[in-house]
Amino acid sequence: MNGIELAKKLRMVQEEAQLCFVSTSDDFYREAYDLYAVQYLIKPIGEESIKKLLRKVQKDLAGRLNDKEKTLIYSWRGKSGAIPYGKIRYISTRGHALAICCTDGKIQESKGKLNDLERQICGDTFLRCHQSFIVNIRHLESMDSSELMVAGEQIPVSRRYYAEVKKRYQKMLFEGVDW
Repeated sequence: MNGIELAKKLRMVQEEAQLCFVSTSDDFYREAYDLYAVQYLIKPIGEESIKKLLRKVQKDLAGRLNDKEKTLIYSWRGKSGAIPYGKIRYISTRGHALAICCTDGKIQESKGKLNDLERQICGDTFLRCHQSFIVNIRHLESMDSSELMVAGEQIPVSRRYYAEVKKRYQKMLFEGVDW
């Protein structure tokens, strides 16, 4: 089993694992990118490269911990609860209710309006991309001119929000990368 195969298996077991590839060539760079590797290092590796990698991982993990501490309070049919930000993939409108789509595949309905929720949670973690959608930036897989991919689902990006979505997506992709 090579490193790419092992990483694929790790991704199936632990979606949020921090992966770094170390190789003598860039032959598997594309596959590593598709697996959301934190870094792809080419040997020989200097001490400064390791320090940069560790700082990047530390920053990402700190952000994830903060997301897990923050929770979204919901209310639906007389019951209420809380969902950690890190477990929310995206939120959409369904009629006069909100649908909170979570990493475990469950969809929690809640009373409320997306505009009100946007003012409450959008910032470092969440981003409005459409009249009917707010997405968790940490769960974005890809972006093109009209949609985002989140956990294999296509989320539309409207022209109104496109510039900001593109800017935030690129910042997320290239954060910590030194050119």
